[in-house]
Amino acid sequence: MVTTRDRREAYRTFAPPLDSALGWRLVDADVRAGVATFSDFVERAFAIAFDQAASPDERRNVLSHLDETMRVGSAGQRGTRAVDASADAERVASTRRILDDDSLSLDLAAHVLQAAMKTALGIRIQNWSELLLYCRYAAHPKAQVLLALAGETDERARHAANALVSAGFIVHSVLNFRRDFGVSGRLLLPEDWFRQEGIAPEVLARPEPSPAAQAVLGHAASGVHRLLADARPLARVIRNRGLRAELVSSACLTAHIASHFRDPRALAAEARPSAFTRGRCAAFGLVRGFLVNR
Repeated sequence: MVTTRDRREAYRTFAPPLDSALGWRLVDADVRAGVATFSDFVERAFAIAFDQAASPDERRNVLSHLDETMRVGSAGQRGTRAVDASADAERVASTRRILDDDSLSLDLAAHVLQAAMKTALGIRIQNWSELLLYCRYAAHPKAQVLLALAGETDERARHAANALVSAGFIVHSVLNFRRDFGVSGRLLLPEDWFRQEGIAPEVLARPEPSPAAQAVLGHAASGVHRLLADARPLARVIRNRGLRAELVSSACLTAHIASHFRDPRALAAEARPSAFTRGRCAAFGLVRGFLVNR
């Protein structure tokens, strides 16, 4: 049985961009622990990027130092406010151990920091291609760490997992649009979509989105469904049945949320899956993971 506490812990570890109705309990404990370590590093990087109490230069300096520490192992920390140097040093050391133990490239951590750096300096995504490139740096590393720790080496799994986490990242960007854009002015949905509908991004941040704003959400839904189509091979190429069930469940939840993007409530908490939907996606994941022949 997946408890509320289990679900919250799993959500913090895997989502965004991976949420699963099964709570990631079907993944080996050592894999969960490794992903949790890497996720903690990712969460810290983006916490720095979104720190409104610090200036862009301060945020950039802290992220640059994390990158330097990851690569050369320096224990020092240049002074900047609101930074726990000791905790950051331990966080970097733990993340590096995870990567080194599985012969993973340090570029996975570097890519996260590069995405966080762009975010810290006030990112505005211009088009679909730029959004996918951002996902490659911000979201793909977590998927690659998960697959590596689980021993999944099929190249098709890597491409499909990248598509799934990109879809999850876009869903997360929609659900948190008001926070990301309204508070900081960062635009993580393509500006092309807004120009195509003849509106400014501010319109989407209003309490009651206009039909044009809902059309922008339609573009997001279409993009998510294209990515989920690319993620379908996960149900065939992932060898571990528990991981396969979790990933199929995650894709089910992502598809459900995206299917409701045209609803004006898509930017509110109501868009998040109900207990019934989570149960349905959990059952679907279990069937595809354990009962359906590959």
